[in-house]
Amino acid sequence: MVNINADKILEALDQHCFIPNARRMEFHREKAEKLIYNIRHFSVNVANMGDALLVLWSLPYYVLLYEDRCIKNGADPQEYRNIVVAMNNAVEEKIKAIVATLALADKGSP
Repeated sequence: MVNINADKILEALDQHCFIPNARRMEFHREKAEKLIYNIRHFSVNVANMGDALLVLWSLPYYVLLYEDRCIKNGADPQEYRNIVVAMNNAVEEKIKAIVATLALADKGSP
């Protein structure tokens, strides 16, 4: 079953297509940096929190999954690893913010 909301969230986050390019063994640092920026500035609302968590949780996996492919195709290993670390940090920060929002909402419910 395809999750349309998750697909739309991923499309909004990865407007510059870093993940599809990495899948094709093409590493573009600028596109990776734009994806990281979008993660940090992505606004999550209550209606899409579950979908957002699903997408965010999977992004570091994809970046690691395509690492060997991109490096074998000429990407600088250190530069790619720096992106991996930055991506992990951005995703961790955003997930913590979502969890904190959920915790606050839970405290306010009867």
